[in-house]
Amino acid sequence: MEASPTSKAFATDYKAKYGQEPDLYAAWSYDAVLVFAEGMKKAPALKPENIRKGILSIQKFQGAESELNFDQKGMERVAMSKEELMRDLQAKAMKLRRESLFVMKEMGMGWLGGSFSSADFVTALFFYRMRHDPKKPQWSERDRLIISKGHACEVFYAALAEAGYIPREELKTYSHCGSRLQTHVDCRTPGIDCSGGSLGLGLSFAVGAAIGAYISPDEENLKADVRHREARFRVYCILGDGECNEGQVWEAAANAFHYRLDNLTAIVDNNRFQSTGPVEKKMNMLSLGEKFRAFGWETREIDGNDLSEVIDTLDWALTVKGRPQAIIAHTIKGKGFPSLENTNCHFIKITDEILKTGLEALKG
Repeated sequence: MEASPTSKAFATDYKAKYGQEPDLYAAWSYDAVLVFAEGMKKAPALKPENIRKGILSIQKFQGAESELNFDQKGMERVAMSKEELMRDLQAKAMKLRRESLFVMKEMGMGWLGGSFSSADFVTALFFYRMRHDPKKPQWSERDRLIISKGHACEVFYAALAEAGYIPREELKTYSHCGSRLQTHVDCRTPGIDCSGGSLGLGLSFAVGAAIGAYISPDEENLKADVRHREARFRVYCILGDGECNEGQVWEAAANAFHYRLDNLTAIVDNNRFQSTGPVEKKMNMLSLGEKFRAFGWETREIDGNDLSEVIDTLDWALTVKGRPQAIIAHTIKGKGFPSLENTNCHFIKITDEILKTGLEALKG
Protein backbone atom coordinates (compact mmCIF):
# COMPACT_ATOMS: atom_id res chain seq x y z
CA MET A 1 0.00 0.00 0.00
CA GLU A 2 1.40 3.40 -0.97
CA ALA A 3 1.70 6.00 1.76
CA SER A 4 -0.55 9.01 1.45
CA PRO A 5 0.79 12.51 0.61
CA THR A 6 0.40 13.44 4.29
CA SER A 7 2.55 10.49 5.35
CA LYS A 8 5.14 11.25 2.67
CA ALA A 9 5.42 14.86 3.81
CA PHE A 10 5.78 13.71 7.41
CA ALA A 11 8.45 11.16 6.46
CA THR A 12 10.43 13.78 4.52
CA ASP A 13 10.33 16.30 7.38
CA TYR A 14 11.13 13.60 9.93
CA LYS A 15 14.19 12.44 7.98
CA ALA A 16 15.43 16.03 7.54
CA LYS A 17 15.17 16.65 11.27
CA TYR A 18 16.41 13.31 12.65
CA GLY A 19 18.49 11.82 9.80
CA GLN A 20 16.45 8.63 9.63
CA GLU A 21 13.21 7.34 8.15
CA PRO A 22 10.21 6.97 10.48
CA ASP A 23 8.88 3.44 10.64
CA LEU A 24 5.85 2.60 8.48
CA TYR A 25 3.41 2.47 11.39
CA ALA A 26 4.49 5.89 12.55
CA ALA A 27 3.84 7.39 9.11
CA TRP A 28 0.46 5.74 8.64
CA SER A 29 -0.54 6.43 12.22
CA TYR A 30 0.31 10.07 11.69
CA ASP A 31 -2.43 10.16 9.05
CA ALA A 32 -4.83 8.52 11.47
CA VAL A 33 -4.05 10.99 14.22
CA LEU A 34 -4.41 13.98 11.89
CA VAL A 35 -7.72 12.63 10.71
CA PHE A 36 -8.80 12.22 14.32
CA ALA A 37 -7.56 15.69 15.22
CA GLU A 38 -9.62 17.21 12.43
CA GLY A 39 -12.61 15.10 13.39
CA MET A 40 -12.78 13.20 10.11
CA LYS A 41 -13.10 9.76 11.73
CA LYS A 42 -12.36 7.97 8.47
CA ALA A 43 -9.00 6.48 9.35
CA PRO A 44 -8.37 2.79 8.65
CA ALA A 45 -8.96 0.39 11.53
CA LEU A 46 -5.52 0.61 13.10
CA LYS A 47 -4.68 -1.02 16.39
CA PRO A 48 -4.45 1.43 19.31
CA GLU A 49 -0.85 0.45 20.03
CA ASN A 50 0.19 1.40 16.49
CA ILE A 51 -1.67 4.70 16.72
CA ARG A 52 0.19 5.32 19.97
CA LYS A 53 3.50 4.82 18.15
CA GLY A 54 2.42 7.40 15.60
CA ILE A 55 1.51 9.88 18.32
CA LEU A 56 4.91 9.46 19.98
CA SER A 57 6.65 10.08 16.66
CA ILE A 58 4.56 13.19 16.04
CA GLN A 59 5.20 14.56 19.52
CA LYS A 60 8.93 13.93 19.10
CA PHE A 61 8.84 15.73 15.74
CA GLN A 62 6.67 18.65 16.81
CA GLY A 63 8.12 19.05 20.27
CA ALA A 64 6.58 19.12 23.72
CA GLU A 65 4.24 21.99 22.84
CA SER A 66 2.26 19.85 20.36
CA GLU A 67 -1.52 20.22 20.69
CA LEU A 68 -1.97 16.55 19.71
CA ASN A 69 -2.39 15.11 23.18
CA PHE A 70 -4.79 12.19 23.01
CA ASP A 71 -5.73 9.75 25.73
CA GLN A 72 -6.27 6.00 25.35
CA LYS A 73 -10.01 6.48 24.76
CA GLY A 74 -9.33 8.88 21.92
CA MET A 75 -6.88 6.50 20.28
CA GLU A 76 -9.29 3.59 20.55
CA ARG A 77 -12.04 5.64 18.92
CA VAL A 78 -9.91 6.12 15.81
CA ALA A 79 -9.81 2.35 15.42
CA MET A 80 -13.55 1.83 15.99
CA SER A 81 -15.74 0.38 13.30
CA LYS A 82 -18.81 2.43 12.45
CA GLU A 83 -20.99 -0.15 14.23
CA GLU A 84 -18.97 0.21 17.42
CA LEU A 85 -19.03 3.98 17.10
CA MET A 86 -22.79 3.99 16.68
CA ARG A 87 -23.32 1.84 19.76
CA ASP A 88 -21.08 4.13 21.77
CA LEU A 89 -22.81 7.32 20.60
CA GLN A 90 -26.33 5.92 21.02
CA ALA A 91 -25.52 4.93 24.60
CA LYS A 92 -24.11 8.41 25.17
CA ALA A 93 -27.24 10.11 23.79
CA MET A 94 -29.44 8.02 26.10
CA LYS A 95 -27.23 8.98 29.03
CA LEU A 96 -27.46 12.68 28.20
CA ARG A 97 -31.26 12.46 28.17
CA ARG A 98 -31.24 10.74 31.57
CA GLU A 99 -28.79 13.23 33.04
CA SER A 100 -30.74 16.19 31.67
CA LEU A 101 -33.87 14.88 33.42
CA PHE A 102 -32.03 15.01 36.74
CA VAL A 103 -30.90 18.55 35.91
CA MET A 104 -34.51 19.61 35.23
CA LYS A 105 -35.70 17.95 38.45
CA GLU A 106 -33.31 20.22 40.36
CA MET A 107 -35.47 23.20 39.43
CA GLY A 108 -38.74 21.26 39.25
CA MET A 109 -39.31 22.36 35.65
CA GLY A 110 -37.35 22.15 32.45
CA TRP A 111 -37.00 22.40 28.68
CA LEU A 112 -37.66 18.70 28.18
CA GLY A 113 -38.97 18.74 24.61
CA GLY A 114 -36.07 20.58 23.02
CA SER A 115 -33.41 18.90 25.15
CA PHE A 116 -34.61 15.46 24.11
CA SER A 117 -35.12 16.33 20.42
CA SER A 118 -31.58 17.69 20.12
CA ALA A 119 -29.76 15.08 22.23
CA ASP A 120 -28.56 13.02 19.25
CA PHE A 121 -26.82 15.76 17.31
CA VAL A 122 -25.49 17.31 20.54
CA THR A 123 -23.91 13.91 21.26
CA ALA A 124 -22.47 13.71 17.74
CA LEU A 125 -20.94 17.17 18.03
CA PHE A 126 -19.37 16.75 21.48
CA PHE A 127 -18.24 13.14 21.21
CA TYR A 128 -17.62 12.63 17.50
CA ARG A 129 -17.14 15.70 15.39
CA MET A 130 -15.90 18.75 17.27
CA ARG A 131 -12.22 19.36 17.92
CA HIS A 132 -12.04 20.52 21.53
CA ASP A 133 -10.22 19.87 24.78
CA PRO A 134 -12.13 20.07 28.09
CA LYS A 135 -8.82 20.50 29.90
CA LYS A 136 -8.18 23.68 27.89
CA PRO A 137 -11.60 25.27 27.35
CA GLN A 138 -10.03 28.48 26.02
CA TRP A 139 -7.75 26.73 23.51
CA SER A 140 -7.64 29.17 20.60
CA GLU A 141 -7.88 26.48 17.89
CA ARG A 142 -10.93 24.74 19.36
CA ASP A 143 -14.11 24.37 17.34
CA ARG A 144 -16.84 26.68 18.62
CA LEU A 145 -20.39 25.59 19.49
CA ILE A 146 -22.90 28.44 19.53
CA ILE A 147 -26.16 27.54 21.23
CA SER A 148 -28.66 29.91 19.71
CA LYS A 149 -31.54 27.58 20.62
CA GLY A 150 -31.58 28.53 24.28
CA HIS A 151 -34.50 26.37 25.39
CA ALA A 152 -32.52 23.15 25.72
CA CYS A 153 -29.74 24.12 28.10
CA GLU A 154 -30.12 21.03 30.28
CA VAL A 155 -28.85 18.62 27.62
CA PHE A 156 -25.88 20.91 26.94
CA TYR A 157 -25.00 20.96 30.64
CA ALA A 158 -25.25 17.16 30.72
CA ALA A 159 -22.88 17.03 27.72
CA LEU A 160 -20.43 19.43 29.38
CA ALA A 161 -20.31 17.23 32.47
CA GLU A 162 -19.94 14.04 30.43
CA ALA A 163 -17.12 15.57 28.38
CA GLY A 164 -15.30 16.78 31.50
CA TYR A 165 -15.77 20.56 31.29
CA ILE A 166 -17.57 20.70 34.63
CA PRO A 167 -17.85 18.27 37.56
CA ARG A 168 -20.94 16.08 37.39
CA GLU A 169 -21.83 17.25 40.93
CA GLU A 170 -22.21 20.79 39.60
CA LEU A 171 -25.32 19.69 37.69
CA LYS A 172 -27.09 19.76 41.06
CA THR A 173 -26.64 23.54 41.17
CA TYR A 174 -28.79 24.15 38.09
CA SER A 175 -30.86 27.35 38.41
CA HIS A 176 -29.49 28.11 41.89
CA CYS A 177 -28.54 31.70 42.69
CA GLY A 178 -24.87 32.24 41.86
CA SER A 179 -24.56 29.01 39.88
CA ARG A 180 -22.81 28.91 36.53
CA LEU A 181 -25.65 26.73 35.25
CA GLN A 182 -28.64 28.96 34.64
CA THR A 183 -31.80 28.44 32.60
CA HIS A 184 -30.09 30.01 29.60
CA VAL A 185 -26.47 29.20 28.83
CA ASP A 186 -23.85 31.62 30.11
CA CYS A 187 -20.28 31.93 28.83
CA ARG A 188 -19.04 31.92 32.43
CA THR A 189 -19.49 28.15 32.08
CA PRO A 190 -16.47 26.31 30.61
CA GLY A 191 -17.35 25.01 27.15
CA ILE A 192 -19.99 27.68 26.47
CA ASP A 193 -18.83 30.22 23.88
CA CYS A 194 -21.88 32.49 23.72
CA SER A 195 -24.43 33.48 26.36
CA GLY A 196 -28.02 32.70 25.42
CA GLY A 197 -31.31 34.36 26.22
CA SER A 198 -32.85 36.37 23.41
CA LEU A 199 -33.57 33.94 20.60
CA GLY A 200 -32.40 34.59 17.04
CA LEU A 201 -29.02 36.09 17.93
CA GLY A 202 -26.79 33.03 17.87
CA LEU A 203 -26.26 32.73 14.13
CA SER A 204 -24.96 36.32 13.99
CA PHE A 205 -22.47 35.49 16.73
CA ALA A 206 -21.49 32.30 14.88
CA VAL A 207 -20.88 34.28 11.68
CA GLY A 208 -18.54 36.61 13.57
CA ALA A 209 -16.66 33.69 15.10
CA ALA A 210 -16.32 31.99 11.71
CA ILE A 211 -15.01 35.21 10.16
CA GLY A 212 -12.46 35.45 12.98
CA ALA A 213 -11.13 31.99 12.09
CA TYR A 214 -10.16 33.27 8.64
CA ILE A 215 -8.65 36.60 9.64
CA SER A 216 -4.86 36.71 9.41
CA PRO A 217 -2.82 39.40 11.23
CA ASP A 218 -0.22 39.78 8.48
CA GLU A 219 -2.10 39.43 5.19
CA GLU A 220 -5.52 39.80 3.60
CA ASN A 221 -7.14 36.40 3.83
CA LEU A 222 -10.88 36.56 4.51
CA LYS A 223 -11.74 38.56 1.37
CA ALA A 224 -8.96 37.23 -0.86
CA ASP A 225 -10.13 35.58 -4.08
CA VAL A 226 -7.88 32.67 -3.21
CA ARG A 227 -7.34 32.40 0.52
CA HIS A 228 -3.79 31.87 1.68
CA ARG A 229 -4.75 30.16 4.93
CA GLU A 230 -7.43 27.73 5.99
CA ALA A 231 -9.79 28.60 8.84
CA ARG A 232 -8.17 27.97 12.22
CA PHE A 233 -11.32 26.32 13.54
CA ARG A 234 -14.89 25.43 12.65
CA VAL A 235 -18.07 26.92 14.12
CA TYR A 236 -21.28 25.02 14.75
CA CYS A 237 -24.52 26.84 15.56
CA ILE A 238 -27.64 25.12 16.85
CA LEU A 239 -30.91 26.90 16.10
CA GLY A 240 -34.53 26.13 16.87
CA ASP A 241 -37.11 26.09 14.09
CA GLY A 242 -39.25 28.58 16.01
CA GLU A 243 -36.45 31.12 16.37
CA CYS A 244 -36.00 31.08 12.58
CA ASN A 245 -39.02 33.41 12.60
CA GLU A 246 -36.55 36.11 13.63
CA GLY A 247 -35.35 38.34 10.78
CA GLN A 248 -31.85 38.55 12.24
CA VAL A 249 -31.34 34.86 11.46
CA TRP A 250 -31.65 35.62 7.76
CA GLU A 251 -29.43 38.71 7.90
CA ALA A 252 -26.77 36.46 9.40
CA ALA A 253 -27.40 33.82 6.74
CA ALA A 254 -26.82 36.40 4.00
CA ASN A 255 -23.53 37.49 5.59
CA ALA A 256 -22.31 33.91 5.93
CA PHE A 257 -22.76 33.32 2.20
CA HIS A 258 -21.23 36.70 1.31
CA TYR A 259 -18.03 35.90 3.24
CA ARG A 260 -17.83 32.31 1.94
CA LEU A 261 -17.82 30.86 5.45
CA ASP A 262 -17.32 27.20 4.66
CA ASN A 263 -16.16 26.70 8.26
CA LEU A 264 -19.70 27.41 9.53
CA THR A 265 -22.37 24.75 9.95
CA ALA A 266 -25.86 25.61 11.20
CA ILE A 267 -28.03 22.82 12.58
CA VAL A 268 -31.75 23.57 12.85
CA ASP A 269 -33.65 21.46 15.40
CA ASN A 270 -36.83 21.17 13.35
CA ASN A 271 -39.10 19.56 15.97
CA ARG A 272 -42.19 21.52 14.76
CA PHE A 273 -43.05 23.13 18.10
CA GLN A 274 -42.11 26.39 19.77
CA SER A 275 -42.94 27.64 23.23
CA THR A 276 -46.58 28.57 22.59
CA GLY A 277 -47.63 26.01 20.01
CA PRO A 278 -46.91 24.41 16.62
CA VAL A 279 -44.43 26.41 14.54
CA GLU A 280 -46.60 26.16 11.45
CA LYS A 281 -49.55 27.80 13.21
CA LYS A 282 -47.51 30.57 14.85
CA MET A 283 -45.66 31.61 11.69
CA ASN A 284 -45.55 29.31 8.72
CA MET A 285 -42.03 29.65 7.30
CA LEU A 286 -42.69 26.96 4.63
CA SER A 287 -39.46 25.04 3.88
CA LEU A 288 -36.45 26.09 5.95
CA GLY A 289 -34.26 24.02 3.65
CA GLU A 290 -35.39 25.99 0.60
CA LYS A 291 -34.82 29.24 2.46
CA PHE A 292 -31.23 28.41 3.36
CA ARG A 293 -30.61 27.29 -0.24
CA ALA A 294 -32.02 30.61 -1.46
CA PHE A 295 -29.47 32.36 0.77
CA GLY A 296 -26.64 30.43 -0.89
CA TRP A 297 -26.05 27.75 1.75
CA GLU A 298 -25.29 24.13 0.91
CA THR A 299 -28.20 22.38 2.59
CA ARG A 300 -29.20 18.88 3.61
CA GLU A 301 -32.35 17.67 5.36
CA ILE A 302 -31.99 14.66 7.61
CA ASP A 303 -33.59 12.63 10.37
CA GLY A 304 -31.99 14.45 13.28
CA ASN A 305 -32.68 11.55 15.65
CA ASP A 306 -30.83 9.03 13.48
CA LEU A 307 -27.24 9.18 14.68
CA SER A 308 -25.90 7.41 11.61
CA GLU A 309 -27.42 10.08 9.37
CA VAL A 310 -26.21 12.81 11.70
CA ILE A 311 -22.55 11.76 11.66
CA ASP A 312 -22.58 11.15 7.91
CA THR A 313 -23.97 14.64 7.37
CA LEU A 314 -21.44 16.23 9.72
CA ASP A 315 -18.74 14.46 7.68
CA TRP A 316 -20.29 15.84 4.49
CA ALA A 317 -20.16 19.39 5.87
CA LEU A 318 -16.37 19.19 6.05
CA THR A 319 -16.17 18.55 2.31
CA VAL A 320 -18.05 21.73 1.31
CA LYS A 321 -15.81 24.52 0.04
CA GLY A 322 -16.73 28.19 -0.32
CA ARG A 323 -20.20 28.05 1.24
CA PRO A 324 -21.70 27.65 4.72
CA GLN A 325 -23.73 24.52 5.38
CA ALA A 326 -27.23 24.18 6.83
CA ILE A 327 -28.45 20.90 8.27
CA ILE A 328 -32.22 20.82 8.73
CA ALA A 329 -32.57 18.14 11.40
CA HIS A 330 -36.14 16.85 11.40
CA THR A 331 -36.58 15.68 14.98
CA ILE A 332 -39.27 14.55 17.40
CA LYS A 333 -40.09 16.84 20.29
CA GLY A 334 -39.51 14.85 23.48
CA LYS A 335 -37.70 12.04 21.62
CA GLY A 336 -37.04 9.12 23.99
CA PHE A 337 -40.00 9.85 26.31
CA PRO A 338 -42.78 7.94 24.50
CA SER A 339 -45.80 9.53 26.19
CA LEU A 340 -44.48 13.03 25.44
CA GLU A 341 -43.15 12.53 21.93
CA ASN A 342 -44.64 14.81 19.27
CA THR A 343 -46.40 16.94 21.89
CA ASN A 344 -45.57 20.48 22.93
CA CYS A 345 -43.61 19.38 26.00
CA HIS A 346 -41.57 22.55 25.63
CA PHE A 347 -41.24 23.60 29.25
CA ILE A 348 -42.93 21.28 31.72
CA LYS A 349 -43.13 20.50 35.41
CA ILE A 350 -40.84 17.62 36.35
CA THR A 351 -42.71 15.66 38.99
CA ASP A 352 -41.44 12.53 40.71
CA GLU A 353 -43.73 10.55 38.40
CA ILE A 354 -42.35 12.23 35.26
CA LEU A 355 -38.81 11.50 36.46
CA LYS A 356 -39.60 7.87 37.18
CA THR A 357 -41.40 7.33 33.86
CA GLY A 358 -38.65 9.04 31.90
CA LEU A 359 -35.84 7.09 33.53
CA GLU A 360 -37.71 3.85 32.94
CA ALA A 361 -38.10 4.67 29.24
CA LEU A 362 -34.42 5.58 28.96
CA LYS A 363 -32.97 2.52 30.64
CA GLY A 364 -31.69 1.24 27.31
